[in-house]
Amino acid sequence: MQHTRRNRAFISTSALFVCFAAALGGACANSDEITALPSRPSGDRAPIACKPGTTKLCYDGPEKTRDVGLCHAGIMTCLADGSDFGPCEEQTTPAIETCDTAEDDDCNGSTECEGVYVWAKQFGDDMDQRGSRAAIDTKGFVALAGTFSGSIDFGGGPLKAPPGSEDGFVAKLTQTGDHIFTYPLAGRALDVAVDEEGSVFVASLDGICTITKISPFGGPVWSKEVGGEPSMTMHLTVDSEGNVIAAGRISTVALDFGGGPVALSGGGDVFVAKLNGKGDHIFSKTFGDAGAQQADAVAVDAEGTIYVAGRFDGSIDIGGSPLNSINSPDLFIAKLSSQGQPVWAKGLYGDTPFDYAGDLAVDPNGDIVVAGTFAGNMSFDALTMSSPNNTESLFVAKFNGSSKAIWTKHVSGQKTAGSLAVDGSGNLFLTGVIDKPMDFGGGALGENGAGYVAKLDGNGEHLWSRAFVLGDGLDKRDFMAATDEAGSMLIVTGLFQGSADFGGPPLTSAGQHDIFVTRLTP
Repeated sequence: MQHTRRNRAFISTSALFVCFAAALGGACANSDEITALPSRPSGDRAPIACKPGTTKLCYDGPEKTRDVGLCHAGIMTCLADGSDFGPCEEQTTPAIETCDTAEDDDCNGSTECEGVYVWAKQFGDDMDQRGSRAAIDTKGFVALAGTFSGSIDFGGGPLKAPPGSEDGFVAKLTQTGDHIFTYPLAGRALDVAVDEEGSVFVASLDGICTITKISPFGGPVWSKEVGGEPSMTMHLTVDSEGNVIAAGRISTVALDFGGGPVALSGGGDVFVAKLNGKGDHIFSKTFGDAGAQQADAVAVDAEGTIYVAGRFDGSIDIGGSPLNSINSPDLFIAKLSSQGQPVWAKGLYGDTPFDYAGDLAVDPNGDIVVAGTFAGNMSFDALTMSSPNNTESLFVAKFNGSSKAIWTKHVSGQKTAGSLAVDGSGNLFLTGVIDKPMDFGGGALGENGAGYVAKLDGNGEHLWSRAFVLGDGLDKRDFMAATDEAGSMLIVTGLFQGSADFGGPPLTSAGQHDIFVTRLTP
């Protein structure tokens, strides 16, 4: 091939055409136009990178998603001074999968849109770490609380626990999983909740239980020590006015939330307490007798009415007639006014000692949903559930604000309930750990040790369900979910060992159990 010199850099006289723009409706340029660079006198400006006005294809998404689904390349145009190409325009890169269209929005080759991977992250070193609970604020930021040994880094620098012991943490992440803040806690984290301003409330236990309020961007607001003991539990929720409600179990050490030590009856009592947004005491109460009672979940409705679910042995009086256990323990649901006055209590009676109230939520209509575990038979109102061969089975039940049962659903086979979340449309998200194959209505799920996520509508009907294998050593509270009011985000957190696959690049633990956080499409 013959080459000539002109007042340009090297030019080919070939008539070969390379068309970048035609596919997108632009003009087609030949190789002379694309490769020819105007010459510059020595010592003038820096050599230019491209011929002004020329174009080429570009794509900023992962290469494997190019030309898959809705994703395609765009065009970048050389700037007028020839210094570089401008931004990539008219491209489409992967987006979060949505059920609003039938298209493949995330460009993974599938149009499946429910329970689909958005992102997943692993946190931890070769020691043990555990994510206990998550909450989503009104901006879509994720507050995560957990416990760790060794060190852990969410992106703001490592936290280190004292050698041979555990500490807690609160971490706040963006909608895409990026770090906002990390807040260290003494002892282990028990629960986390957020208010409408994005402030974070966390309960932690280091011999003494402490409730801490953290500002939306990680500054300390206040901490309140309320006493405690190693075996106590505490669950948190926040009402629309920014008051924090705590409920749980206490056995031998009277708690003091600021109104004086609460009374104890022995064996383990239910406590319910409320503090305002400044940490000041509003009320604190205990319920129970010499038997063992405990609160396993607490929720609040739009009016500030409080609902508690738990287990009881013996007798417990939370409004109306006292509840008396039949086959210990039995379950209860109780309603209290915003000032802590008992309104009603309802017993859920089983015929084996394997009943457990996993979680509680209130839907937009003010109905109460409880999820738990039972074996054998369980009855309330005119409804009775039966599990095959007296094996542990998951149940979900909905009650109206007057305690009347609306519906109940149970999934046969042995399994456990971990968490329950409700979105602004009344849809339910359930998580837990599979012991034997289970079916919510969309087909059998998973294998022993897998974590499950299931979405039901407000009538308990199956919408979708997924199972994820996370390694060994999980229990029901190692797989927890949170959703936002709009129902646009679903966050699942817990622990895993080995490999975890949520549909994107697999996560690998650094040694022992690590924390995972994943976002799925709801």
